[in-house]
Amino acid sequence: RYMYIETSSPRVKGETARLVSDRFKIADGHNWCLKFWYHMYGNSVGALKVKLKMYPFNPSKPYYNTLRTTQYNRGDSWYFDQVRINSADDFEIVFEASVGTSYDADIAIDDIDVTKGYCPSPTPTPTPNACAVKCKSGKCVSSTNMCDFVNDCGVGDNTDEQNCGDCTFETGTALGHYMYVEASQGDSWDLARFESTWLQQSASTCVVSFWYHMFGSGIGTLYGYVKVGQTYTRLFEEWGNKGNKWIQGKLYVGRHSGPFKVIFEAERSYNVFGDIAIDDVSFENCTLPPIVSSCKRGQHRCARGSCIDPRRLCDYTDDCGDNSDEVNCYSYNYRCSFERSLCQWNQLSDDDFDWTRNQGSTASYGTGPMFDHTLGTSAGSYLYAEASWPRKKGDKARLASGFLSALPQGDTSCKLRFYFHMFGPDIGSLNVYTRPCNGCAETLVYTRSGNVGNFWDRAEVSLPSTVPFQVVIESVRGSSYQGDISIDDLSMTQYCRSYNGPIPTAPPPTTAAPTVPACPGFRFKCSNGPCIDWGYVCDYRDDCGDGSDEVNCGPCNFESGLCNWKDNSVGRYQWSRNKGSTVATGTGPSIDHTCGNAS
Repeated sequence: RYMYIETSSPRVKGETARLVSDRFKIADGHNWCLKFWYHMYGNSVGALKVKLKMYPFNPSKPYYNTLRTTQYNRGDSWYFDQVRINSADDFEIVFEASVGTSYDADIAIDDIDVTKGYCPSPTPTPTPNACAVKCKSGKCVSSTNMCDFVNDCGVGDNTDEQNCGDCTFETGTALGHYMYVEASQGDSWDLARFESTWLQQSASTCVVSFWYHMFGSGIGTLYGYVKVGQTYTRLFEEWGNKGNKWIQGKLYVGRHSGPFKVIFEAERSYNVFGDIAIDDVSFENCTLPPIVSSCKRGQHRCARGSCIDPRRLCDYTDDCGDNSDEVNCYSYNYRCSFERSLCQWNQLSDDDFDWTRNQGSTASYGTGPMFDHTLGTSAGSYLYAEASWPRKKGDKARLASGFLSALPQGDTSCKLRFYFHMFGPDIGSLNVYTRPCNGCAETLVYTRSGNVGNFWDRAEVSLPSTVPFQVVIESVRGSSYQGDISIDDLSMTQYCRSYNGPIPTAPPPTTAAPTVPACPGFRFKCSNGPCIDWGYVCDYRDDCGDGSDEVNCGPCNFESGLCNWKDNSVGRYQWSRNKGSTVATGTGPSIDHTCGNAS
């Protein structure tokens, strides 16, 4: 038996439960040792605190002192801890557990023991093995440099990077192999865990690709985690019968500067028809950018000798691999990781609800992130728009920057960079506007709608304005609770400068000119007045008589815009409208095809 807190309904985030000991009397030396075991399993786990409630000369006025705080998902394991207690007053020991953001946040304790005297010294950390592996040349590679996605042995020899995660589970025969859990050998809700070796680091683009098979009437749940130290962060979750087929899955691992493990965990359901299998695990794009003798024109040189696109500077992503692209960022305005606050961003009152700062998973299943972008773990914070009741379709949450200075006509150097997460079957829209004042007309400069996927994606938005302006980020709720939209790691380029002049005010309201009635039955209205069926729009015939039904219908020279084309890329690899040469030298055009020049 053990003691635990149940975090399911009606419990809500932030509620606490306390377990209090008998009162301890003052002892010679004032020293005690508290030993206990704890269990913190779930992607939304809150905090476990050990406190002293001390009674001075006036016992009616006790005071508290927090001795230990433990947070975050530690996996399905019991962990030992010991806490030194030093008190000159009588005291009681208090275990305080808080409810996290969702129901998967139970916290348990067991085997509590309090003794007089000092706690024993902890076991020292083992010294790294200086010659954990020998290359073909005889060179030694330390255990701290094995499985770090860097070939330390040299060209033609990857001895130090063998058996480091990639696996097809084959044995050199023609028979195909995979890993699976046999449901008939377990009991209901048993867990089977499959771990990688310790990997020393990874690049910001690191993704683990794998294939999974979940076929049967009693399929449970397959989880994917990354483990750093004793903290588990859930990256993947699928449950139920997916049919008799192999499906590709991905774990978006991201940048880790220290050792980590990748873990697959299968949870059995209530019957034996629930075998779960995985195969062909591979680590993709996990290598740091290569060290080169010199960078191409326009590139930024990292401290470690690699090169990156300057647009990646100070965007809260360690693209260099040594974090040198994320230092000296004072000239980049409105940077915010939301780890402690909203920084210089403000919730607006002209909306229906507010953005919420959160850690770990959101409260609704099947939508929202399981971790933030900054830290890539459930310990980090982000903002999200909660789509559950009482929200309804079309409700908006809006966030605004301060005012920024005007830019010359045609100047697009001021850009907003941010990461967003739009995962769920009923995602609404994420919009970015600029406006010259509070209450003025707003200009839409970015929009994204629908389910993008269960990962953090990056957006870079130009903010052209010839007058001082604000930036507004807006989430629009979709059709159901499975529509949480999240943002993290906001920043602007150094060309976005704060405006310190008088704040513009909205012009007085004017009587709107009468509008031309819309066409009945959602038909298309021609610029010259007539209505036509939408089936005649973009059919390469001038059905309106003025050509308005054939505008923005495919042909485009990209001189004045995108002509109703839009970039729908996922991740960093995207189409961009450009003139002249591209950023990197030795590749890309220097002139366009339409005009034959760089202007």
